[in-house]
Amino acid sequence: MKLHYFWRAASLETSPEMNHQGAWFEESVRVVHWQRVLKGPDAREVLYVGKASFSSIDTDRENFILYGDLYEDQVIEWVIKDFKEDFVESIDKKLLVEYNNVPKEEKKVPW
Repeated sequence: MKLHYFWRAASLETSPEMNHQGAWFEESVRVVHWQRVLKGPDAREVLYVGKASFSSIDTDRENFILYGDLYEDQVIEWVIKDFKEDFVESIDKKLLVEYNNVPKEEKKVPW
């Protein structure tokens, strides 16, 4: 039996934004709604959700990624870039506690 932890970008919020050089970005990602997911051997999933805010003000035109060219791993990299290692570890522990929080069954003692 194995547990699987992974990231998911649940949704993105965009808006037009101008960078420091005056370049206009039509669909700049401003907010990423993310999830840390624990999937167990029984296919149940538990989620820790969060959101991260971004700005393209300091992004040069040649480094800006068009909305249609984004992919999930790249967006998740933006989200977790500034996380401290112990933050992810604490999320994973919370997820495991929640995963193990299942209904208990009272049984007679086996002796």
